[in-house]
Amino acid sequence: MKYVILLTIIIFSSISWAQKVHDKDAPFKFVTYEIDKKFYRFISNTQKNVLISESCGMPNNKVYGKCDANDALSKVTHKKLQEIDMRGGKNTGDVLCKKYLSGKVVFGLTRFNNPISFCLFKDGTMVSTGTISYFRSSSVP
Repeated sequence: MKYVILLTIIIFSSISWAQKVHDKDAPFKFVTYEIDKKFYRFISNTQKNVLISESCGMPNNKVYGKCDANDALSKVTHKKLQEIDMRGGKNTGDVLCKKYLSGKVVFGLTRFNNPISFCLFKDGTMVSTGTISYFRSSSVP
C-alpha cells in the first residue's frame, strides 16, 4: 500500500512539473520554421521579443557561447538608419541586416504557411528581422 501511495504522489508530481514546463504562457518556447526547404529550430522568447537560432540561446546568455546573431543584436542602434535607407516602406530589420550587420535576408514559413524574414549570418545562425527592429527601437534615446 505504501508503494501505491508513493507511486501516486510521484505521478501527480511529474504531471504538475510537466504542465509547468510546457505551459503556453512560459517565457520561451522552441519553434520550427521552414527556410529553403529545410527546417530550422529557434528559441522564441515573447517577454524579451527575441526569435533566434536555437544554437545561440538567448542574448547575454553565455551558456551557448558566441554566435553572430547574438553579436549583431548588441550592435543594433537607433543612429545607424538614415531617412534614405527607409524610402519605399522598407522593413527596418531587413535594412539593418543587409546594410549594417553584414547579414543576408532569408524568408521562412511558419507551420501555417505565414511568411517571416530572418537575418542569416556567416556562421549559419539567424535572428528574425522583427527582433532586430525591436532591439533598434528599444535603443532609441
